[in-house]
Amino acid sequence: MESITEVELKAKMAHYLDRVATQPVAILDTKGEPRAVLVTLEFFARALESLEDIADVEAARKSRLEPGEVTHEEVKALIERGELKFGEKLE
Repeated sequence: MESITEVELKAKMAHYLDRVATQPVAILDTKGEPRAVLVTLEFFARALESLEDIADVEAARKSRLEPGEVTHEEVKALIERGELKFGEKLE
């Protein structure tokens, strides 16, 4: 990833907008600290979609278990340890 200062970006905006077609461009503040990244709209859309997918998977995972419910793996472990017999209900 290329890095440029805010001053360079202002001076050569068209150049760097063309440049992001091949690689992201990091924008540094006057202290040389990263402040932003220029990417193509397509890259941004894919990244945003990926983040939304991850959030959806996490929400689905959390919603699968209501308070007091146990996972299949937990039931299997209880049976293997002899703490629960096959077909017996959990209390």
